[in-house]
Amino acid sequence: MTDNEKRKILVLYCGGTIGMRYNKDNLPMVPGSLEDLRNNIPVIEELPYDISFENFLSPRTGELLDSSNAEIEYYNSLAGKIGQEIDKYNGIVVVQGTDTMAPTAGYLSYMLEGLRKPVIFTGAMDPANKPGSDGPKNLTDAINLAGRFGVDIPAVNEVSICFYGKIIRGVRAQKFDANNHDAFSAREYPLLGTINGDHVSINTDEFIPELSENRSFKINNISSDISIGSMDITPPISGLKNYIHALGE
Repeated sequence: MTDNEKRKILVLYCGGTIGMRYNKDNLPMVPGSLEDLRNNIPVIEELPYDISFENFLSPRTGELLDSSNAEIEYYNSLAGKIGQEIDKYNGIVVVQGTDTMAPTAGYLSYMLEGLRKPVIFTGAMDPANKPGSDGPKNLTDAINLAGRFGVDIPAVNEVSICFYGKIIRGVRAQKFDANNHDAFSAREYPLLGTINGDHVSINTDEFIPELSENRSFKINNISSDISIGSMDITPPISGLKNYIHALGE
């Protein structure tokens, strides 16, 4: 890939375990900075892309998000930020805590209508500076996907999760394990793809062209009247390809 073809990737750092750190007294982990995250994963700087990094802070607290506190204001603000930036980049990677990564990816799958570029969520079960952490691989995999989609592998132009070598559709993802690196599944639905080293396999049979075809990009904000806890954002397996029709109504 030449410099003229260098892909532009935006990494939005929202917080989460991947960037946390232990303090010197071995007390519970505390949030780390974006600078800490980049220092803990130096291989990022060697990737062949034009990568921009930004903090994305909770609109309610003005701080990095404890993902268990994700709520409507956060979803709307994050969708707005992605909508503001999407035309400037070839792909966007969102780094967030794992506790609510799946519902966040699910909500944004509906909110970001007509996506024609990848929005990829990732994070980690262990801090990136912990020996054996899954963080460095998850983040570099996600950035590489954003950079390679539509170049040497088919583009997944929708909201997805990249975790432990899996590419999972946002509305099918769930966290099923809080103790192991293999923490996310696709709820008995096929994966969009898998990653094994430099080899990426994309399951094009599961693409839904109607997600973007004949649709202008727009953001569908969530009403503040909606109770997040009462909503089921996962479409039934038998009717997954029909859920897109609701977006245009």
